[in-house]
Amino acid sequence: MNNRITSLVLFLFLSFSLQAKVLIFTYAFNRPDFIEYQYKTFNHFIRDEYEFVVFNDANNNDMAHRIEEMCRKYSIKHVRIPQYIHDKPYLFRLPRESYHAPAVRNANVVMYSLDIMGFNHDDILVLLDSDIFITKPVSFRNLLSDCDIFGLPQSKKDEHLVEYLWIGFCCLNMKNLPNIHTLNFNCGEVAGLRVDAGGYTYYYLKNNPSVKVKWTNHFYPHLIACDLCSSKGINDCEHRIDMFYNCKFDLKKHQVDFMVNIKDVEFFNDLTFLHYRCGSNWNNQTTEFIAKKTNELNTFIQKLLDSDN
Repeated sequence: MNNRITSLVLFLFLSFSLQAKVLIFTYAFNRPDFIEYQYKTFNHFIRDEYEFVVFNDANNNDMAHRIEEMCRKYSIKHVRIPQYIHDKPYLFRLPRESYHAPAVRNANVVMYSLDIMGFNHDDILVLLDSDIFITKPVSFRNLLSDCDIFGLPQSKKDEHLVEYLWIGFCCLNMKNLPNIHTLNFNCGEVAGLRVDAGGYTYYYLKNNPSVKVKWTNHFYPHLIACDLCSSKGINDCEHRIDMFYNCKFDLKKHQVDFMVNIKDVEFFNDLTFLHYRCGSNWNNQTTEFIAKKTNELNTFIQKLLDSDN
């Protein structure tokens, strides 16, 4: 009962100033430095009035404090996720050994954030992974001007296609969505197929066919290769630099340098959003790999912001 009262008080406190704004949720497990990158790129490039809320899901007190301190530094609204929601799957059933899997934990915090705040927001809601940054001017109102949901699709296919919203990048016009409390971002099994976090949105899209969904494009720089190198099985194409300079995006030097040097990132919506990928290091990369990738990201963002001034 005390947990419910705390959540209600928190919602009433935060939601008063959040109506009639674009509301952006992100979920921090570690990497407080990403919060700073998000704050700076959001502040620089978002063309809407917005409110940025960080949900702190750290699993130890030291990291939780570091995330809270970063939010305090930039006056970002901060909500501590109660860790009891991970003691059992939040609103869905999975085997106990799956309770603390990254996808389950991700679904738990998103559903918690919707319950205490998101479902009651009467405007645009944006759900972003903690390692997604904005690289060009953008208006979420414009992105949703001709649709109710704008996001990146995920799918599984067996005898039929199971298509759903990727939990890491999803823009929702909450006031236009019917039966909003049935929107479920959990993972598990759909039609006999294992689905990632966000997989249960398949049911929402299926049961509400009037909802207009628009999918964004996405671009993996490290997969770019010319036909010649591809035919030879060369993974690191020697012609990539020329290909980047001649592509439709009209890239600047610091953008080309970043795409050539960094591994395993992706961009959405014609390079408007950068996804660092595996930001919490759930895939257990080495310390050296993380340091190099972080340095490339930092250099890119600093040059990006400086060159746009």
